[in-house]
Amino acid sequence: MQFNLLKGMLFYLLLSTVFQVNSEQVMLNEGIPMQSLAGFADYLEDPDNTLTFERLQSPKTAAQFKPLRNRHIHQGITRSSFWLRFTVHNPTAQDIEWVITPESSYLDNVEFYTRIENKSWRYRQFSDQLHFEKRDLKYRRLNAIYKLAPKQTMQIYAKLSTNTLEIINIQLVIAELNNFRAHILKEYLYFGIYYGLFLAIVFI
Repeated sequence: MQFNLLKGMLFYLLLSTVFQVNSEQVMLNEGIPMQSLAGFADYLEDPDNTLTFERLQSPKTAAQFKPLRNRHIHQGITRSSFWLRFTVHNPTAQDIEWVITPESSYLDNVEFYTRIENKSWRYRQFSDQLHFEKRDLKYRRLNAIYKLAPKQTMQIYAKLSTNTLEIINIQLVIAELNNFRAHILKEYLYFGIYYGLFLAIVFI
């Protein structure tokens, strides 16, 4: 019993110490636009899709993460999955709700492991098989909504994967929730104009 308790304490301490991101924090504010994670996250390729969240916590695996730059976003045709590691901070004096979403709609699965300060890790999984009504935002791309209180920092691991062999884009973007909703409305407006013109040409 005491041995198991000691193992649990050691594992908790390990989780608290290995999360060392090589890049800058993403700073939230009310006006944050569609912020790319390039330059703010580290990434790790998992060619065999065998890495677990627990294995990521080992110092050996944690040291294999590399800073994510724009040249790493497009990974070509692959069956690999990819892990991103980054932190998000709210430096303001008010709560901020924000959304995170892949840049591409071709990602089949996104998994998030998050914790605020040194609290317990929380897990959420999103799949393109999930009906729109069950997504945080009823939007064509997978997405997750989070909230940070003033001065809070959230640590995040994200796993990106596809179910078939295809081109993979490992870009994630973050935006303040209301700004993202405005972005969605503009996007739908553009789609409406595009398809409206297309139908007009077809029936002329």
